[in-house]
Amino acid sequence: MRQTTVPLALFLAACTTGPLNGTTYSGATTAGASFTFEGYVDHPNELISVQVLSSPTADPTLDSSWAQIATAHSSTNPITLSADPSNPLYAWTVTAVPAPTGFAGWPLGGVLRTRGVSTDPTNGNTRILTTFDAPTFSQCFGAAYAAGETWSAIGTNCTGLGYGMVALVSTGKTPLALPSNQRPDWLGYKSDSTTSATEAYYQSWNAPANLTAFKQAYGFTSSDPTATYYNDGDLGIGREMHCHGGANGSVACYVTNYSANGTAEFGDDPATVLANAIAHTDKFATVAMVFTQPANTPNSVKFVVYGADDNRSDTARLDTAGVHTSVPNNCLECHGIDSLFLGGQVNANAKFLPFDPYSYKYSTQSSYTLDAQQEQFRKLNALVSQTSLTTAENDFLAGLYAPNSVTTPGAFANDSYVPSGWQSSQGQALQSTYLGIVKVGCRTCHMSATNPALDFMSSDDWSPTTVTTIRKYLCQPAAASGSVKHPMPQAERTTQKLWESGARGLLVTGWTGSDGFDACVP
Repeated sequence: MRQTTVPLALFLAACTTGPLNGTTYSGATTAGASFTFEGYVDHPNELISVQVLSSPTADPTLDSSWAQIATAHSSTNPITLSADPSNPLYAWTVTAVPAPTGFAGWPLGGVLRTRGVSTDPTNGNTRILTTFDAPTFSQCFGAAYAAGETWSAIGTNCTGLGYGMVALVSTGKTPLALPSNQRPDWLGYKSDSTTSATEAYYQSWNAPANLTAFKQAYGFTSSDPTATYYNDGDLGIGREMHCHGGANGSVACYVTNYSANGTAEFGDDPATVLANAIAHTDKFATVAMVFTQPANTPNSVKFVVYGADDNRSDTARLDTAGVHTSVPNNCLECHGIDSLFLGGQVNANAKFLPFDPYSYKYSTQSSYTLDAQQEQFRKLNALVSQTSLTTAENDFLAGLYAPNSVTTPGAFANDSYVPSGWQSSQGQALQSTYLGIVKVGCRTCHMSATNPALDFMSSDDWSPTTVTTIRKYLCQPAAASGSVKHPMPQAERTTQKLWESGARGLLVTGWTGSDGFDACVP
């Protein structure tokens, strides 16, 4: 990861506060898009040069790689803090077009890097202005400002991944828009099995033949916790979830899936789909899971799918492509990323997943808002915690309900969890990586890993080799031939969410490589 060479005392004495690193732009073309660049310096009437990297693959450490697109001068009106009255700052702002017509350095769907350079009027020295990250700056600055910290302390605490660069991320094109032979092979990591193999798997653990029989077999009652939501993070469908704790430590859950018209559609309008889920209309499938003792043994976690008619099904469609529908293979894509379906059994690495209430969308009807369902989610997560979870899953549940616990009645979930392995007191670079990349496109599935190197609980998991793979999997342009076609994330919806976020800009500025993928285009 890139390391800063700017003295800590200068972090907020010369900075860019907008755009923030990882800012997204959704226009149909990047040419001519304008942005307001702004920040602060420690001298009045100081010259600011706003610059753009001449090409995505140019060396950003060379001044010759940067082209000026606008200039500004800082204000003559000082801004002071009560905790730091002797060190005033002066604001600057200018509107600029980082990719004018004819400039090829910001392809649609790609990443563009900018920076600000100031000239000290007292000695003529130049300096690159410090930058901050979109996922962390507002909260960090607000907390530091409220605590009465000095400008330099605020800068020390809040500086981000860019270390002088701001990445603007075009979301106007994603891998979903590629020709069919260039799109990712979503849900393809676990390969496919035959319907006869699925039937044999079902028979091996006596999977109930229909949904009614499943509910009866595992003792579901009307008092079991339930929640209705739009799964925005990885599927894009309406869901009604039920879980039940049974005898001998078993836990069973089933979730009925809803779309706008009762077919296997994904990404439909959330309001329409949620209304259908609440009314129990237009369902297209139900997916069920069971945990039984002894834990951590083959088939201790089991999967079964029921169709719209509530009868057992050998397939489950989880995206618009519909290429990989095998059961339990496509379940294992996320419920145990290092699990296997082999010899008619699911090995011991299959896992339940915690519910993340903040990755969903909700109805505005009073009984179905997030607040109205917080206790239901806590109860659901309390049941999940009784299954055999990974270290990362247990840590997530602890952080989700801190300072309480998942077993504390009435405890609300929070959205501030960052594992200790991604926290640092020197700036927000690690926190931004976790919140802006891992949380957006990796966490839900990677926390199911039994292999600690794959659970992404710590920045140590992002070794140089891992970062090289991540950059390749996310940023290498797809082609009609070849095996690398944006294979991560493995879910279509998660791919869309990541590519419509600023994650690629954070990756390019904070986790550098010499692979030539810094444009990070589809």
